[in-house]
Amino acid sequence: MPDRTHRALQKAEQLRLSGIGAAEVFGFQRRLDESQWFAPEKLAAFQLVQLKALVRFAATSVEAYRGLDAARVEAAATLAEALAAIPILPRDRLAKAPDAFHPPGLPTGHTLSGSRSSSGTSGQVVRVDTTNVAFAWQNALTFRTQLWAGRDFSKAFAAIRVGRTGAPYPEGISTDSWDAPTAIPVRTGPGYFLSTNASLEQQWEWLGRRGPDYLLTYPSILRAFAARARREGQGPCPLLGISSVGETVDADLRDDARRWLGADVFDIYSAEELGTLAIQCPECRRYHTQDEVAIVEVLDEAGRPAKAGATGRVVVTPLFNFASPLLRYDCGDIAERGAPCSCGRGLGVLNRILGRHRNIFRLADGTTFWPSFGAKSFSSFVSVRQHQFRQLSFNHLEVVLAVDAPVAPEHEASVRQTIRKRMPAPMEISFRYVDEIPREPGGKYQEFVCLIP
Repeated sequence: MPDRTHRALQKAEQLRLSGIGAAEVFGFQRRLDESQWFAPEKLAAFQLVQLKALVRFAATSVEAYRGLDAARVEAAATLAEALAAIPILPRDRLAKAPDAFHPPGLPTGHTLSGSRSSSGTSGQVVRVDTTNVAFAWQNALTFRTQLWAGRDFSKAFAAIRVGRTGAPYPEGISTDSWDAPTAIPVRTGPGYFLSTNASLEQQWEWLGRRGPDYLLTYPSILRAFAARARREGQGPCPLLGISSVGETVDADLRDDARRWLGADVFDIYSAEELGTLAIQCPECRRYHTQDEVAIVEVLDEAGRPAKAGATGRVVVTPLFNFASPLLRYDCGDIAERGAPCSCGRGLGVLNRILGRHRNIFRLADGTTFWPSFGAKSFSSFVSVRQHQFRQLSFNHLEVVLAVDAPVAPEHEASVRQTIRKRMPAPMEISFRYVDEIPREPGGKYQEFVCLIP
């Protein structure tokens, strides 16, 4: 019996736009609609074939892979054997010598279609070229995301994101569709777009004026909106659904969004230089890796595949970008591997995406942990619009707050006590108050940053 995502695709077919581009996206989507149900072994066999083709090309055409043992990869009988023959690519190697990853020519059918740059939230900006084939697959994943989220394409959609050139406050950009036909190949309701250069106050006002049904933005913006909605008793406008990108989503944010903004958060895990890596399962809050397009590994400290429930570094091999082949690229993220999903999809599972390496709290004895400072409970002491925690040294945590009113000493003491209860070791805690915490160049916002070299 067809699942609801298949029925959503069938319904979308009735709204399909004319033209070659829309037809191509639907062609990709039909393949994805079938492949999501493949057994993991069948998906791995497909990945192995594509990986071998990518390695053959990279070993002969890309300077950075001149020493790669392509013969060993070619002889591999399993995906695990092939991956074991490929060394992990550190992010800083790509950042320091991007031209070494650009081939002088491309395989037949592949053409250069532009470049993509990371946001620099890891401390390093990386840049890759991309091809028409890789771009087409990413468009197909954009469409899959909307289908999995169960969106009604006739409704109004709004996005608040960085890089929306020509979308400043107060008007932003208004269009008659959610995206280009090559990404959303159906007739849709109106689309509204605003740059993150607008202040939180301006974003709130703009949303109230536009009144969209769906909103796509960063988790930190959603958190600020939820906090304001809690104070005011209502959000900027009624919402049917929320999509989040670019930052980590935790249980507190999901609960706050549902309670104060009136809609569930549907999260997408992506990286600018890699594209979409995992999409939230339509049946649960976990994530499915997009195995048709990329090999997403989660590796433990010994470099072995992490077991279900364990965390590790995320290593990615995009399978279709021959313009900048990235073989086992350590993207700088940490994630928790999950067990197979009850929905029946053969796609890999991530329980959580925890963030960047520099989002890990470090102690002098080498101990590390993922911090949770109880920020949600601050609202009972302080009216906080934004917050950021910065580890300045092994024993010093700086709390940066954007607040609506001066904070009384006794309330500051309450916040300090809340944080200390969650710390595994004694810590100096200082406060710094600002009007607004700026976003990083890529538009992302880190709620915790470790600044220890």
